[in-house]
Amino acid sequence: MRGLRIDTESANGRTVVRLAGELDSHSGDRLRAELGGLLGGASQGSRVELDLHRLGFMDSSGLSVLIGAHKQALARGAELVLVGVPPGVHRMLRITGLLPVLRIEGSAGSAEQEKGEQHQRNR
Repeated sequence: MRGLRIDTESANGRTVVRLAGELDSHSGDRLRAELGGLLGGASQGSRVELDLHRLGFMDSSGLSVLIGAHKQALARGAELVLVGVPPGVHRMLRITGLLPVLRIEGSAGSAEQEKGEQHQRNR
């Protein structure tokens, strides 16, 4: 799948942004604008979930969008949560040291993380 599909729904102080496709230099600006609008109007304690279950690819441009959105959420007192992080994205977050920085729930990469932690314990 080429390109990026962005679907957004909001209810009860919670917004879910579902991504499908590729998050790269060609699509990153669209997502940055979408998240900027949502987080720019976010109130203290609101929650924005970024559902990555159907994200097929993400490069460093996409990573930049996530970091910027995270910073914007913190500045507004809102919460940005990554949900359903695919293994490749999870690996990128681990390698760049962003796993402990970004909030992740329901990660598809958690099996990879558990496997790595078990490997470390068995050494």
